[in-house]
Order: sequence, then C-alpha cells, then structure tokens
Amino acid sequence: MAKQGVLKITGNPSPKVGEKTTYSVVEWYPATPKESRNPALVTWELFKKRSNGKFTSTNIKKKGDGTFTFGEVAHKYTYRLEAYLHDPEGKGPMTIEINPQANAVPKINKVELHYIDDSKGSVFSYTEKLVAKAHTVNLSNKELLFTLWEDDAKGEGHNTGNLFVDAKKGTVNKDGLAQVDFMLTKALMQKAVQGEADPKELEFYVTVEYYQDKKHATGNVDVKNPDYKPPVQQSKPQAPAQKPKTAQPAAPPKAQGSPAEKKPQSKKEEKGLWDTMTDWLWDWGESKGTVKPEKKPTQQKPEGKTETVVKTEQKSAPGECYCKKKENEFYWSNKLTCKQRKKVLEVCASLWGEDKKAQKASELMSVMHLETAATFDPSKDNGAGYSGLIQFSDASAKSVGSTRAELRKMTFIEQMDYVKKYFEKKKDSLNTMTDLYLLVLKQNAVGQGGNPDYVLFDESVSVPDEPYNVNNLSKEPWVTKYGYSSNPAFMREEGEFANKRQFKSYSKGLISRRGFENGKTYVWEVTDVLTKEHYNLGVGHVFKETCEDKPEEKKKVTGTRAPWMTTVMAEAKNYGGYDEGDDPLNARIKGEYFSIKNEFTTNKTDPTSISWCAAFASWCLQKAGYANPSSCRALEFNPAYMHDGPDKPDRPSGMRKITKPTYGCIVVWKNKKGGGGHVGFHYGYESNGNIVPIGGNQGSSLKFSSRSPDGDYGQTIVGYFLPEDYEDNAADEFTADEKKLDPKALNKSDLLKKSNEEISGKTT
Repeated sequence: MAKQGVLKITGNPSPKVGEKTTYSVVEWYPATPKESRNPALVTWELFKKRSNGKFTSTNIKKKGDGTFTFGEVAHKYTYRLEAYLHDPEGKGPMTIEINPQANAVPKINKVELHYIDDSKGSVFSYTEKLVAKAHTVNLSNKELLFTLWEDDAKGEGHNTGNLFVDAKKGTVNKDGLAQVDFMLTKALMQKAVQGEADPKELEFYVTVEYYQDKKHATGNVDVKNPDYKPPVQQSKPQAPAQKPKTAQPAAPPKAQGSPAEKKPQSKKEEKGLWDTMTDWLWDWGESKGTVKPEKKPTQQKPEGKTETVVKTEQKSAPGECYCKKKENEFYWSNKLTCKQRKKVLEVCASLWGEDKKAQKASELMSVMHLETAATFDPSKDNGAGYSGLIQFSDASAKSVGSTRAELRKMTFIEQMDYVKKYFEKKKDSLNTMTDLYLLVLKQNAVGQGGNPDYVLFDESVSVPDEPYNVNNLSKEPWVTKYGYSSNPAFMREEGEFANKRQFKSYSKGLISRRGFENGKTYVWEVTDVLTKEHYNLGVGHVFKETCEDKPEEKKKVTGTRAPWMTTVMAEAKNYGGYDEGDDPLNARIKGEYFSIKNEFTTNKTDPTSISWCAAFASWCLQKAGYANPSSCRALEFNPAYMHDGPDKPDRPSGMRKITKPTYGCIVVWKNKKGGGGHVGFHYGYESNGNIVPIGGNQGSSLKFSSRSPDGDYGQTIVGYFLPEDYEDNAADEFTADEKKLDPKALNKSDLLKKSNEEISGKTT
C-alpha cells in the first residue's frame, strides 16, 4: 500500500529563542486522500538530540498547530520537528532539524494568570489562590518581583490610588519561567480596611519587574465575592468623582523602592497605552480578569509536579491538628506520625520559609523515600557504608557533628535535626528537587539540577593507576568513574539497564555489571527516576485520616540480649540435635520453617534435599517480631545481594551490616564456587578464635558448629548482620566466657533436645 500523509514541511531551521516560529506542510504523499490533506489533522511532534546522538521525544505534540516558541536554554540543543498524520517516520523531508539561536536581549515575553490546576485564569473566586507566571528569555536564574494590585478606579485605565496588596519574588528557572501565587482573600481584606461599602467584586492586576531591564503586567481581573450580601441602602449615597472623558488615565503606581519608581515615564506611559500593551513592554503593562459569586475555587490536579504546588487555603476546624490543615499537606505524610509530620514541616519552614514549606516537604520526603527504600526508617543501612533518612556516609555524619552509629539509634524526629543541618549549608543553591537530591548523591553537582544533559557519572574518565584505597571511593575522579555502575537505578537510556557486561571494578577485579561500556549518568535520568518513582507516587500518600497525635514509638528496646535468640534457643531445646530427616525436626521444618514465603519451599518440600538454614533464621526473627528477608536463601540476608540477579528488581533484606560481631548477630557465608551459602546465629568463640554459630542445616541438624573466621568448607564470610529495627545494644558484647566455648560440649548439653557430638559446620 502506498504511503499516505505528510511528505514535506517548511519553516525556519534557526529560530531565535523566545520568538514564535510557524512551520507548515508544503507537500503530501500522492496517495493521501483529499479529505485527509487537512492541516488541522496533522500532529507536530518535537524531538531532542541526546548526547549519544539519538533523538528522543520531548513529549511536546500539537495537533493542527505548527507554531513553536523555543525556551531560553534551547539554543544549547538540537531538535527535530516532524509532522505526520499517523506515525512519525524519524527522517525525511517531513522533518526539519532545528538549531535555535540565542536571543541576546533579556526579555519578559508575557505574564499569565492561572488557576492552581494550571489552566489559564480569567474568572476567580476570592477564596482561592491564583498563580502568576512570567515567560522570559535570557533571564535564567534571575529574580523577578511580582506585585498584586487592587484596582480601585472605575472604568478604563488605572489610578494612582490603586491599592498595593502583596508582593513576592520568583526566580526564573531553566525554561525561562518564573511563577508565584497570591491568595485573593488578601485583596478583599485590603478593601475592607479601606472602608469599602460594597465588597461584591474587585479588579486586580499583577505586575512583574526585572529591575535591571523591564517591567511587565497582566490585565485586570474581576474578583467576585461568593459570600456577598447586598449592602443596606443608604439615604444619600455618595457618587464617586468622575474624571473628564478627555483626560488621559494617570500613570499606574510602580513598586515602592524599585528602580522603576525612580525612572521617568516612558513614551507609552505618557500616552496612557497600558491597556493596549499585549507583547513585550519596556516599563509597564496590564491584563484583566473576573470573579463571580457562583465561582467555586479551582481544585488542584492530582498529578505531581516539580513546580511549586499551590493549595487552596482553608481554615482548619476548631481543635484540628496542625498537620491536618490544608496548607500543611505534603506528599508521603501518611507514612508518618503527627509529630513526625510537624517536624518535617518545621525543618522545611526553617530552611525555605513558610510559603514553601509544604512543597519542600514533598520534595524532601521524596528524596527520603528513595534513600530509605520507601521505609522512612532512620536506622536504615544499605550495608555499604551509608545509613539514615538520607543515607549519611561517615564523612557526612561527621560534617553534622555525629556518627552513623549514633544516627542509627535516633528516632525519626531526632535525626531530622541532623538532616536540617546537612541541607542548611547549601539551602540557597537547591533550586530544584533534583538539586536537593544531588546534595545527597553528589555534592559537587549541586546547582546542575536544571541542566538535564549535565554528566554526573562517567565511566570513561581516567583514574590514577594506584593500588586499591577505600578512601578514594569518596574522592574524585573515582566518584565520577565508579558512580555509574554503582547506580543502575538511574540507567534510563534504551537498553542500558538490561545490558550486562564484564566490568573491571576498583576493589573486586572483573565483575558483572549493568549498563553500557564507558556509560554516563545524566541529570535528566536522575530527575526522571526521582520524579516518576518517588515524587509523583507521593500524591496518593497525603495524610487525610483522623490525626492520632501520638508520641513517636521508639525502636524495639528490651533488656534482653538479642531478643530473637530466646526463640532460637527454644527451638534448639525442643528440636535440636535431631537429623533433618527424622521427626520431630523433619515435621517442624516442613510445618514451620518452610512456612516462610519464598519460591523454593512448601510444607511438602523434603528438608534433606534443600538447604533450610535461611528459612530457620528468617522464621526465628519473624517469630520474635524483627525485620528479616523472609527467605530460604542465605545470601538474601546481605542487603547488597541482588536476590534474583541484575535483571530483576531487588527486595529489601531487612538487615543492616555491622563491623563488629555481637551475640546473636547473623553470620552469612558464601560459596567460593557457584551460588548459595550458609547463615547462622553467632553464639560466641572458641579459645582458638573460631566462630561458634548455632543454626539450622549445620551437619544436617539444628545445633552448634565450629567455623573459621577466615573461611572453611569451601565458603567465605560475607559479613555480620542485625535486623534494621534493632538498635545497637551494649549488652550484646561477648562475655569472657563466650570467647572460650566448646561446641562439642554444647551439642552434648541440655541446650539441645538430643545429644549430638558432631560439630561439623558443613551445610548439607
């Protein structure tokens, strides 16, 4: 079948940034039916060239409209515009490669008023917020002054008696957009103060000024009062003074204290042209709007955004908790207690101000959602040297006057004070949510959160040829080089995450890793993960239930040493010493230990044919109420282990790695050849330094064994672990007697149900 649709388009391949450019269809495929040759049916899609040379969609699609205005930073990139009826072809005369040209003149193109659902505003309720947006060119990172005025004069034009209502500053982002929000009740309050007799409606407008260059304004917008009641008729109403029709309107007021206030009137001001100005103005301009009594406040869209979220301001009910107020709602807040929510808001208000606290709380919670694997657990440890709500390293913990060990012991509320200290140092540089996360991920990249093609990690960089030094892993250029393969979650390019290759690591030699050879991690990839998988999901987790206002529960603290060992020893007392093929142990394994949900075992699985050490360990921890991997695979007790391999998502182990073994900690061994390993509970040491673990599947039984700390039975020790929800306990230190144990005597003692003189640590 012959091709149909758009064959050729035309338009400027080098448009200036900030200027509207129109592209059009000039030729159709000959087989295209006449009724289909309609420009209104054509889809115009914009693609962007990435650093690998490939074009990917910007998700900007317009049907029937070939006009495009490129933003301020567009001159740094190459784009491809394509027009089609059905599907894009990717190349040919129906595409145009576009290289926008920088516009040297700083410019405010237009100022718009929007509702909080991001639609353009014209009729407002006085009980809602309006969003003022300024679209600019060559003003990136500059600060603009937004001023809300109430227009008290009747008729056309504006009056010098117009009332100042509010003023806010907004910073221009990378796309040339700055925005602020205003609560319209302030305007009505202002009118009441001025003794207005009829607060039925009012007009307002917003001016935007960049002090060094220009000033711009919206048109007037009428605001209707939905609570309006007609005033009592007065006997002698006072008629407002009328201006002569021939008189020119007086110049509008300029922001108090601004350079614009000191400037003489421009030619346009002298001629009273403010109402007719709709494009770029040198000094001043306006736009209009209306609010009607029946207009209800606009509801915000449910999807998450990285821009400032503006919520409808409402008074809380009498006695309602602080964290239940509308203006205090933030993402992921339903995962916290009342006091924890208050703490997050308090920290964000202190760092970024009351106006931004709720939005910043949503962003900060999204960062902590990512770093704690969605647990918001202050004791969370990744087993690779990072702990806490934002995964403090030893160095970052030291920078806030603490240690990782101390931070892990803290409650959520206590640790938030240290989170605050960490962000406080660079709070003014955290322009975007990505910058907020970059301070956690890679500090020297802070400020690049708005630069999507900035390279964070680059495996192709060279590092000095020197022996392994653990301290180098926190230094450059090692961070940049090895950060790529260490962060597979940010591999968002096509085929990148699925690709596996042999990689020469710094500490482990040749290993299997994800990603492309000499691959790179870009800011846009981090932003994509942070926004889609953490921020946007948070919109469904805003606290809306009955506020419990309960004190925060501490982590489980008891006077008992490693409390789960009570369960372990009770099992040994009832089932220890028996062979795994004999009852009552065989039935116990099938009926209880194999009840742990996993993909390998059921209550019909034969314990003599499959290892059950991990199932026993998971079951004991679970019975004692502690976190565990709920697994029959020993290596899953290691948080760094990818349980289903690099092609499938990992699941949490529930464990944290410790450097110094303690009574009852979990010891994990790994087979030197092939997969698998062993897991047991650390009971103490022999006089010769050998470890004495107690666990399942040790010599085909539940008993004590003897294991060399340097490895034996074809296995090496991976590490020592504790449950995430169990804090360090000084009582768990080994006693002098526990450092000179005799495992053979232990197996013959009444600690086991049945005497078993064997002490083999071999797993069978």
